Amino acid sequence: MGLRNRILYSSRHWMTTRRPDLIFRMADIESLALGSAVLGSGGGGNPYIGALLLRSSMESAGLGHVEVTPFDEIDDGDFLICSAGMGSPAIGIEKIPNGSEYLRAFRGLESHIGMKASHVSPVEIGGINSLMPLGVAV
Repeated sequence: MGLRNRILYSSRHWMTTRRPDLIFRMADIESLALGSAVLGSGGGGNPYIGALLLRSSMESAGLGHVEVTPFDEIDDGDFLICSAGMGSPAIGIEKIPNGSEYLRAFRGLESHIGMKASHVSPVEIGGINSLMPLGVAV
């Protein structure tokens, strides 16, 4: 699968596209969680926890959707940051994430680099790692 088939999650909070297939809605969370569990072969963290964290992020932000930008629509001047958890997902059983870890890391990297990202991207299909980049985008 080439880069043209990958999607990115936009940090824009409003619907700017006329293509409804490029809008991720809160009603899509369970489908994404199930798909990430199957396609991720169990890796990338617990999809149930990822779904809970994403739903909480979207509700807290008062958003019902997140815009999805196809990779080939990203401009050369755009700045993209990938978001993911690393290491053993077993730690998520001992210390359940509260969802702020991903955004704090994202903002910390922006601060360190001195640039604000226009998009956030997942790095893999798997449990939490498929869902939380959407949480960062809200």
